[in-house]
Amino acid sequence: MAGVEKDLEEYQEEPERKKKRLSLSLQSKDRFNFIVDDSELSEAMKGSTVKNTAANNKWALNNFSQWYTERQKKLPLSDQLDPESLNMLLTDNHEELCKVLSSFVMETSTEDGKEYTLKSIYLMIAGLQRVMRQH
Repeated sequence: MAGVEKDLEEYQEEPERKKKRLSLSLQSKDRFNFIVDDSELSEAMKGSTVKNTAANNKWALNNFSQWYTERQKKLPLSDQLDPESLNMLLTDNHEELCKVLSSFVMETSTEDGKEYTLKSIYLMIAGLQRVMRQH
């Protein structure tokens, strides 16, 4: 029991520590002291793209462009769409874009004619989506 009493005495002899208070004041003057302009923002966004992501975007766009060009050659003139593949990706006609992207997913293949894996298709579509967002 003597040990417990000794611990209790030591605890009672310790000076009380003040609790730190959390300040929720919004009056801090140097927290948000500058405004970023559009050019600085766009420059920061460009620098944030990882090299692999940029390479994936380029691969997806090149694949889509090659497929689109070949497809246009095979279609009759009456069925051909905008000759520029990037314009097709940036169209406001959502039904047309959906149809073209669906055809792309079904028809695209590797250079040796084999089907892409599902993961590759997913990465291509993700790359195309990033390209569309950048423009």
